[in-house]
Amino acid sequence: QKAIHKYTNQDNQPEGPVMEVFDTKSGCTTADPQEVMEKRLEFWQQYWGERPADVEQPAWLEQLSKTASEQEDPGITTQEVYQVIKGAPPAAAKGYDGQVPRQWDSLPKEGLDHLAGLLTRVTKELKWPSQALAVTIVFLGKPTPEGKAPSERPIGLTTGLYRLLCGIRRNVIRSWESSHAGHWDTAIKGNSPLRVALCR
Repeated sequence: QKAIHKYTNQDNQPEGPVMEVFDTKSGCTTADPQEVMEKRLEFWQQYWGERPADVEQPAWLEQLSKTASEQEDPGITTQEVYQVIKGAPPAAAKGYDGQVPRQWDSLPKEGLDHLAGLLTRVTKELKWPSQALAVTIVFLGKPTPEGKAPSERPIGLTTGLYRLLCGIRRNVIRSWESSHAGHWDTAIKGNSPLRVALCR
């Protein structure tokens, strides 16, 4: 978490060649952030083209939304919102919205009520504000053996609102996970996220 904060803090500059990209044509590396992004874009456009593919919403998602709206959910309370905010780490990397839950600990009750109302609506309708679903991808430098080109590990930073709901629903999710756990959840050769999802 400290490493993520370091690379997302505009006041701090990365130490060393952690943002280098190896150019196979020239045989050189570059640490210029603009060149790094251009190289990434050039690489992926070979496979995906210049525009994102049109993705149709699957039919099962509509059924899931309908089922969720029919459930008797008491909603999210102001007290739940307050407890998660107070328990959130004070120093966390910020996502697309530039917010983390702990920043809201000085909100008046009216503000907490609005947050609780918004999250209740989200859980009932399964519709998020588009900004809340944006994820910032940060590339952290990985330890690189001497003589090899530097490599990076992508980390996704979610928005403060998304983290707040995850914190509130954590126990519900853990309960579901424990009731659906099995041998397919073990980290063994041959397992994959897709296999886990299909087995569940």
